[in-house]
Amino acid sequence: MRSIFYYLFSLSIICLGGCAKGVESAIPQVSSGELIVIDQFQSTNIKSRPIHVWLPPSYLAGDTLGVVYMHDGQMLYDGRVTWNKQEWGIDEFFTTNPELQQYIIVGVFNGGADRRKEYFPQKAISYLDENGLDQIKTEGYDTELNQINSDDYLSFLVNELKPYIEQEFRVYPTKNQTAIMGSSMGGLISMYAITEYPEVFGTAICMSTHWPGMFKNEDNPIPKAFQDYLRNTIDTSTGSRYYFDYGDQTLDSLYREHQLVVDSIFQLKGFSDQNYLSKEFPGANHSEEAWRSRLIVPFSFLIQE
Repeated sequence: MRSIFYYLFSLSIICLGGCAKGVESAIPQVSSGELIVIDQFQSTNIKSRPIHVWLPPSYLAGDTLGVVYMHDGQMLYDGRVTWNKQEWGIDEFFTTNPELQQYIIVGVFNGGADRRKEYFPQKAISYLDENGLDQIKTEGYDTELNQINSDDYLSFLVNELKPYIEQEFRVYPTKNQTAIMGSSMGGLISMYAITEYPEVFGTAICMSTHWPGMFKNEDNPIPKAFQDYLRNTIDTSTGSRYYFDYGDQTLDSLYREHQLVVDSIFQLKGFSDQNYLSKEFPGANHSEEAWRSRLIVPFSFLIQE
């Protein structure tokens, strides 16, 4: 049973960060289901932030569902209140695909100016050698790299938010019913979350994963650090399932060469079509509209037996 705590904040005005910048906006409207707004979810690990929980019609009808935790949660439902006037259209998507209404969606707002620091896989930094660190310093990213706190962000998700959601909502707590999802840097942190917590998350949906870490491929040691991290960490025995995709326009044009290396790593580790899917979408750019247009692919993978 949901606490009245949620409704105390449902009429408030909130300050939220967009996918790449902060913006002040009103609470989004949804076309179906019910949106529960937590104005400021308190944490001992990271800065407090809004959480939006979308309950699909199947939940309101009495079903017990799984949970998808989505990063950049302010971008999910209503383009009228987002910084770039785009949205994922999660509510419309599930309304037109009722057979996929097997999860509630927990939209976790990003940290605004702290977004990159929270979403950059922290343990991958140890795979940067001295030359790599010098290259990053040349690009001016060294100060930011020293402030990465994605391990704290994951601790917030696993040890604070997830128990709360399971207490307040009618959901399954098992890993096979718990997924994590995001795009761009949100794709990176989704990959990192399931790799670090394979006992918690069963599936990671990583769309337009920002393997470069910055905005170029030349003289960039970051993709190799991510690849080395995966080589030394992933294991099919965990039962983890990974979905990756990318387009070939705008920022997505940087991703193909890195994603192909990642695909080969998972293949060598023994991942099969049942627990790994990587898709290219020619003509797709780096935007919420592009991710919205192909949601059927990752969510179909998610419910695949």
